[in-house]
Amino acid sequence: MNTTLNSTSSQARGLRRRPVRRSDPYVRDLNAEWDRLNAGLELRPSVEATLDVLRRSGPPPLRTVDNLDDVLAVVSCHPDSALLFLLTFSQSGDYIAARAVIQAMLPKLVRITDSVRRGRGFEHVLAESVAAMRELIYTYPVDRRPHSVAGNLALDTLKAVRVLLGTDVPHDVVERLADAWAPGVVWTPAQFTPSRVSVSDELASVLRCAQDSQLITSADAALLWRVACSGQTSAAIADSLNLTPVALRKRCSRLKARLRANATELAA
Repeated sequence: MNTTLNSTSSQARGLRRRPVRRSDPYVRDLNAEWDRLNAGLELRPSVEATLDVLRRSGPPPLRTVDNLDDVLAVVSCHPDSALLFLLTFSQSGDYIAARAVIQAMLPKLVRITDSVRRGRGFEHVLAESVAAMRELIYTYPVDRRPHSVAGNLALDTLKAVRVLLGTDVPHDVVERLADAWAPGVVWTPAQFTPSRVSVSDELASVLRCAQDSQLITSADAALLWRVACSGQTSAAIADSLNLTPVALRKRCSRLKARLRANATELAA
C-alpha cells in the first residue's frame, strides 16, 4: 500500500476515536459498527464493492485504499476531494460511502451535540445530529459547494439541529460580534470560557459555529472573544500587540466581513 497512506492510517484511527465519550452507548455503537465493517464482519460484499469503486473511480488519494480505515485517512488528509466523491457516491445510493462520511464527521457531530443540547440527553441529541447529517449527505450540492465540505456539512447540520431543538442564536448577536475589533491576541483555552460575560452563551455559540464551519480559526475566535468581552480599550489592545490602530482596523474589517457574509447561517 502507498507509504503516505500507511503513515496516515493511525491518524484515521485517531479521527475515528477522537470523541471522548467512549462510555456513551450511541458513540460506542457507531464505533463498534465501524470496526465490524472495517474488519469485513458485516456487509462485507457491500464494503468490498464500495472499496472497489473508490479504487477504480475515486480521486487519486482514494485509489490506494485497502480498507475503510484507509478511507478515513484519506478524508483527514484530502477532505474536499475525498468527501465530494463520497457524497456523490452516497447520492447514487451507496450506504457504505454515506457511512464513511458519518464516521469521518463523528468528532464534529459530538461537538455539535455538546454545543446545542443545553441540558438535554447527550444520546438523544447526538442521534438527532447524526440523522440530520445523514439527510444532508443525500442532498448536499456537490457541484455548487465543492470547497470546505466538512465545514459546510457541520454548519448545515448545526443549523438543522438548532431548528429542531429550538436553540437558534439571535441574528443581532452575530451583528454585535461582527462589530467587534479583531486585535490578534491568542487567549489560553482556560480563558476562552462561556462564563466570562453576560452574553457569553450567545457569543460562544456563534464563535463555535463559525469555528466549526471553518469560517474562522480557533485563534480568530479567541481574538474576537477578547475584543468583545475583555473590557479592554482598543488602544490598550493595540498597544499590547505592538500594532497601530490602522492595522487593527484592517484585521477587524476582514473578520467582520467574513462574519457578516455568513451572518444568516451563523444565526440559524
